Amino acid sequence: MTYSDKRGYEREHSNLVHRHRAYHHIYLKDRKKYPLPFSAYEVHHIDGNKKNNRMDNLAVLTPEQHDKAHELLDEALELLKLERKRINKEKTLFCIDCNRKINHLGRCLICNLKAKRKMIAQKRRKV
Repeated sequence: MTYSDKRGYEREHSNLVHRHRAYHHIYLKDRKKYPLPFSAYEVHHIDGNKKNNRMDNLAVLTPEQHDKAHELLDEALELLKLERKRINKEKTLFCIDCNRKINHLGRCLICNLKAKRKMIAQKRRKV
């Protein structure tokens, strides 16, 4: 039976699924690449999703490599947040009459009321 622990990792009979898979399918298959015992390594989820235990998403790394991978991931996420902020600023809309910031396309509330009053006054003049 598979379940998620408090930290979000999948476990099967108290064993971490990602470590079990990485040990059998990565570590043992390429033993020459890993001179240290498996317990000295950490298993990294490349996409950051602890529930994604596919082999192409797991990497066996030293603690130093694992820390560096997370630093790079954190930097990339920070850049992504900044880019989203920049894009959202570009999406700022302005009133077509007075150039106030608004959250919809067209006129702000004040200019909209002025335009309606002006339109009503013009209709009254015609009658």
